[in-house]
Amino acid sequence: MKLRSSLALGLEYDKLINGYASQAAKMLKMVSLFSISQLIYHQVNGQAQVYNCSIEESAMRNAGGCNYGHTSNNERPGLGENIFAIRNPHFNKIEAAAMVHKRFAFIEWE
Repeated sequence: MKLRSSLALGLEYDKLINGYASQAAKMLKMVSLFSISQLIYHQVNGQAQVYNCSIEESAMRNAGGCNYGHTSNNERPGLGENIFAIRNPHFNKIEAAAMVHKRFAFIEWE
């Protein structure tokens, strides 16, 4: 999660552009909408959002299963998934993150 967060904030250097990657304008966050009565929330585009641990749990469960493929819609109602796998356990993690960024950076989210 640390690399994903720093990438989203534009803190990761991109050697392809010889500078820092731009901030993620449309990166989905692991949050869900709640009413204003929630104790912990923040505003995004005028809507109250809080971090949703069950969304994180769903993502971690799928990532930990080592099965390359989307989980069923029943297992993650209303949630999407981007899946990327590198089968070489010795592959450089920084290069892997760069490959993921290149593949998913320009996806248009609805």
